[in-house]
Amino acid sequence: MSMIGYPLGILIGVITGYVFMLFFQTVIASSKVKFSTIMKVSTQLLAMPTFWFGGPWITTKFLQSVNFAESLPGYLVSLTLTFLLLVSWPLSRFVISVGNQVGKAQRRKK
Repeated sequence: MSMIGYPLGILIGVITGYVFMLFFQTVIASSKVKFSTIMKVSTQLLAMPTFWFGGPWITTKFLQSVNFAESLPGYLVSLTLTFLLLVSWPLSRFVISVGNQVGKAQRRKK
């Protein structure tokens, strides 16, 4: 099994986790940002899976001599864990905050 998958997964996980965090902060501050701007950024985020699985730069330039099929399991595990470690705390805090706001709104109705 090729060991290049683990560090590559960590690198791509950190990059995409950071990009997701920037997007998440923009959405939270959306009262100051136009909806059309958020939608433009959202469509760019749909390209993340292409970036995750290499796109043209990894397979044609960077890893020509590496068997990517052999590295895929380690890559996917390290990518998934790195990405989830970066985004799980802010996302969980956001979900709790939204739940608290909904709960307060429900109590005011009664």
